[in-house]
Amino acid sequence: MSGFNSLSILTDNKTVQKVATEALENLQRELFVKHICLKSTQAGFSTRAYLRAKADAQIDFKASSVITPIAAGFAAAPKNAAHPELYVLLKKWRDDTAASHNVEPYKVLPTKSLLELIELLPANIPALKKVKGIGESKSKRYGAEILEIIQEYCVAKGLEGAQLSLSEAPKKVKVDTKKLSFDLFKSGKSIVDIAQERGLTTSTIEGHLAHYIELGELNIFDVMEKEKVNIIEQFVKENPAKLLGDIKFHFGDAYSYGEIRIVLQYLKKMG
Repeated sequence: MSGFNSLSILTDNKTVQKVATEALENLQRELFVKHICLKSTQAGFSTRAYLRAKADAQIDFKASSVITPIAAGFAAAPKNAAHPELYVLLKKWRDDTAASHNVEPYKVLPTKSLLELIELLPANIPALKKVKGIGESKSKRYGAEILEIIQEYCVAKGLEGAQLSLSEAPKKVKVDTKKLSFDLFKSGKSIVDIAQERGLTTSTIEGHLAHYIELGELNIFDVMEKEKVNIIEQFVKENPAKLLGDIKFHFGDAYSYGEIRIVLQYLKKMG
């Protein structure tokens, strides 16, 4: 019975979900009843006792909670997923986006695309478009949001996003990606504009600029408002043992990983 209780079902189709749930519940009911009936015969078989045990088992099953884990399985990350926490984050984003547009979740992004995203961890738009179910249209519509979620997860976990299949493209002259972002910023472009132009997340661009803030080549207050810097700086100084992920957790959605990283680099420079 425990094996069925831990079973998860991943589907974008509500009809399939309903049918599968009912089938699993029926199977559990049959196993539950047969188990009780078998126990009733251990001391000797009696038709009356057997039928009474079977009737009682039907009632007991309805009152039990053995079917609850099956329904919960639809919201869980798939078993043996590479990054189950990221799957939950992406699924929540997808479901919220679908609800805001009043469409089925699979129309925003099918489950198979979510599974491939957590496996490949694409780091930019060209890599994202290689994921099955995400083409030119969806990468333009949702690409920045998806990459932001993946980037923040990778930063929090100390992971590097994959450059999916970029090795298949013709080799180009290697450029200093941090310097390119820095030069674009110095030319007057905003972080959002640079991210869109380069097909990267805003957190990535903020990370590039943080590098130059630490070097002393960029004034932090040209990048962030003084009030934001002061709030993050105060918390960091009061909690010196806190890591990047801890700080982000404390502030929630008030500040991005990139903004926090900028302040940390700034404080590192200040000694």
